[in-house]
Amino acid sequence: MTTRRHRQGSRTRWAAIAALVLAVLAVVLLLLGFLASRGGLPYWMAHPFDHSETTTGQNGEAVHQQDGKVGLTDSNEKYAPTPAKSYRNAQCSLAPEHQAQPGPDQWEIPALGQSAPLQSAQPTSSGSVALPDAPAGIIYGPAAPLDASTGTTLLAGHVDHGPGDLSRTGGELSPWGHLHELNPCAHVYATGPGGDVHEFVVTDLYTVDQDKLTAETELFDATGKRQLAMVTCSGPTVNDAGGAFQFNYQSNLVVKAAPVHSDDTAEGK
Repeated sequence: MTTRRHRQGSRTRWAAIAALVLAVLAVVLLLLGFLASRGGLPYWMAHPFDHSETTTGQNGEAVHQQDGKVGLTDSNEKYAPTPAKSYRNAQCSLAPEHQAQPGPDQWEIPALGQSAPLQSAQPTSSGSVALPDAPAGIIYGPAAPLDASTGTTLLAGHVDHGPGDLSRTGGELSPWGHLHELNPCAHVYATGPGGDVHEFVVTDLYTVDQDKLTAETELFDATGKRQLAMVTCSGPTVNDAGGAFQFNYQSNLVVKAAPVHSDDTAEGK
């Protein structure tokens, strides 16, 4: 015959077992969340219910595309967008379209519905430049100013927002993170401190390895052909890419644009 004391003892044991199971489960979930926030889990484990599109990265890795964010590889590492198709020397009308009137120190691209603030920045003695947090970017000081008649005006900014900016883990695309979507002959509008609008037409869109960016000497030339250049990140993340702008991705996305004229065609480089 089951006694009251026996029944109470059984309930106490089962309650203790349930409490232990819940405690272990809570620890496991906390550990998984901690690892996921630091890229320590495979993609399928960190995102078990995800059905995002998967593409192939530049090194042959699977890249899971996330709406409004940089992609993630199977090892849960960030992967910045790459253009569906690169192009050089696009032949475009250079007639102005006057589509935008951004405020001082900004760029705006109506075709993308994107804009970002700008600030002037000079390189350190080592040649590197610290970029501001997204969405802001820089006008590279040693290059040509926006109102120059010769040389390249160089703009640069981060492709995505960092952890703690818009979310705990970050990765949301900044305005610079949409540059890979540019079609040939799109118009770019940029202003300096005085607010004068300078209009350009996109002729080039391509990627270059991070450590080879400085070899693109035309981007840093203040005396050569007049053009605008915009640089952000592309490809897989790396711990320390180095380079002029201290980006944390393997490659750079480069956009070049020619200044508008009354009637002419862009001939690229």
